[in-house]
Amino acid sequence: MILDTKINAFLKSPDGKKKVAEAKAKALKEGRSFGQSGGSISKADAMKFAEKMRAILVEKLSGIADVGVFVGEPVIDADGDITIDINFDPGTLHRDSLYQEGYPNGVDNIVSLLVHGWDARDYVYGYSEKANKVIRSIKHRDSNEVLQQAIDEFNALGIGVAELNEKYI
Repeated sequence: MILDTKINAFLKSPDGKKKVAEAKAKALKEGRSFGQSGGSISKADAMKFAEKMRAILVEKLSGIADVGVFVGEPVIDADGDITIDINFDPGTLHRDSLYQEGYPNGVDNIVSLLVHGWDARDYVYGYSEKANKVIRSIKHRDSNEVLQQAIDEFNALGIGVAELNEKYI
């Protein structure tokens, strides 16, 4: 009991808090867990959870857009929190416009366009490589909550916290 009292007193002291913070930062930098169960996770576990988020996102997007999704490297901040960016492959976001005269550069980010929706003044017709024929455009498309739905599904698992990038809000 005396030893427990001394350990607790040390942990509450400025020196003890400093030593704990240093040990936690070192463990997390090395990809090891630190402290009580659930207090922090390893880089390997963080990557596993990020891959789960990627899989949810790919599944949700599969019905509306064929885009690449990739997982970045874990970044550990001073508090030991791990952040992993999940991004769309820029090479898969561009789409040519059916209305080449009006939009010769096409659409730079199809996911953003689909998420926000659109209203056009009129229909246009153009050749679709994917359909291999001339098609009519969609004049109106409601916004789509698919990204927020993917984030909500991941967050409901309780294994991490996903947040939507502001350009998709």
